[in-house]
Amino acid sequence: MKATSILPPRRHAAFTLIELLVVIAIIAILAALLLPAIARSKQKAMAIKCVSNQKQIGMAFFMYTDDNLENYPATRDWASTGGKDGTYDVFTAATNRPLNFYIGRAYETFRCPSDRGDFWSLANRGVNCTNCYIQYGNSYLTEFYFDYYKVKKVCGDARDKSNVSIKQSEVSLRPSTKIIQGDWIWHANRDVNNPRHIWHNYKGKNRMVMLFGDTHAEFYKFLTTKEMDKLAGDKPDRDWKWW
Repeated sequence: MKATSILPPRRHAAFTLIELLVVIAIIAILAALLLPAIARSKQKAMAIKCVSNQKQIGMAFFMYTDDNLENYPATRDWASTGGKDGTYDVFTAATNRPLNFYIGRAYETFRCPSDRGDFWSLANRGVNCTNCYIQYGNSYLTEFYFDYYKVKKVCGDARDKSNVSIKQSEVSLRPSTKIIQGDWIWHANRDVNNPRHIWHNYKGKNRMVMLFGDTHAEFYKFLTTKEMDKLAGDKPDRDWKWW
């Protein structure tokens, strides 16, 4: 008879419980290290998109003034320079918003990707609205009707001929510091720690994406909220940090 060899049974390789726990711990550590970096990268990318949006809007303002005897547009409210129809507050239809003529139907240019809404808007009226773009059709706020926080009015009231808009010739006196618009919540009467007001503005900081008169946009660092509050009634000054 042919001899049959008897071999020991094969053992399947497997992780021990301790080895599995070590692997899981390593993955958890890596995730803890990487996730904040990924979140920061995403936030930075959205800020860059917002800067790009406002740069395009700045060019639209410039073209508008070129076609309108150097006058910036007069509007009926804070939101109606451009963008889409608002869902809850339809101040001005998209077809009548002056900068849309230069932007075309690319209404999303007026939408900040980090727009979380504004506490001073629907929050006080018990309406659940996702963001300013949905509510007003625009995520960006110009200085409208009056001077505020040392910022000279940009857009006058279309319903009041005595309340006129600024002219490009005046903006050109110091365009690099002339605030034209910014993230809707840039006024210092917003609490920078309110979750709705933390767009690009990291908690406790006072930074907003702002558009200036020379059409450049930047992630601008304002004074602290307390320091800004003291400026609420001050007149614009071209020799100041902004005007």
